[in-house]
Amino acid sequence: MSKKRKSTTPQGSLAKKQRKAIDIDTKLKIIKQHEGRMKVQAIASSMGLAYSTISTIIKDKARVKETAVNTIGCNALLTRQRKGVIHEMEKLLALWVDDKISKKIPVSLILIQTKALSIFNTLKSH
Repeated sequence: MSKKRKSTTPQGSLAKKQRKAIDIDTKLKIIKQHEGRMKVQAIASSMGLAYSTISTIIKDKARVKETAVNTIGCNALLTRQRKGVIHEMEKLLALWVDDKISKKIPVSLILIQTKALSIFNTLKSH
């Protein structure tokens, strides 16, 4: 049996590992290096990232390239895409709230909750 190494803070409590977002430019650089026949391990060590991170970026290279085309001139981050009824409901609710604000109609918490439930039930029934 092997023991797993746990990182600790100076006080001795366990530290939560921070996730870091990688921008599109870095991902494109990784993809370019891989297409130039550079090995994944070499890319990982040169970038200071995990092997699995590099592998995931290479696996999703079509989505990364598509996002890069759509976000020219921005320092964008490509993160996991959310799907489902709740995500759709949140988008529609945000549009509704923006519309009410632009028309200078006051919105309360109860009103927003009621509208969210209404949108959710409508989407769920379809």
